[in-house]
Amino acid sequence: MVEGWNDAAKLVAGRQVYFLEVPGASSAAELSVVSFEAVERLGDPYRVTVQLTHPLGLDRAEYLNRNATFVINAGDDSEPRKFAGWISEFSKTRQTRDFCGYEIVVEPLVSRLKLTQASRIYQQKTAPQIIEAVLRRHDLKGHQ
Repeated sequence: MVEGWNDAAKLVAGRQVYFLEVPGASSAAELSVVSFEAVERLGDPYRVTVQLTHPLGLDRAEYLNRNATFVINAGDDSEPRKFAGWISEFSKTRQTRDFCGYEIVVEPLVSRLKLTQASRIYQQKTAPQIIEAVLRRHDLKGHQ
């Protein structure tokens, strides 16, 4: 008897182990991951570039700047690896009669800070207080 979701997933042939979750995007359930490249560097936010296909043409506005999570499920009993963040890039790469190809880039929410340019002077504040002030100004919570 199947005891849990992971056991049931192992029994289903052809189930993808990589997938993209985009809350609020109704067409996200039919996305099929073709390939991906995850880049993690010391001191830099990660960047996950995902090649996808979908049977229909997607609306760029439904995905770009939306929160998303790219999940890698190893298939064993280990916890899935998740890259949570936002979709910073969205492009259509090809179109055939059967499907459309897309490239989506997922980056952590903190990477939005690189899109701003502001100069401020902080007087009589500690480094942690300055960091917290910058993060709060950009609507990032402590757990992000």
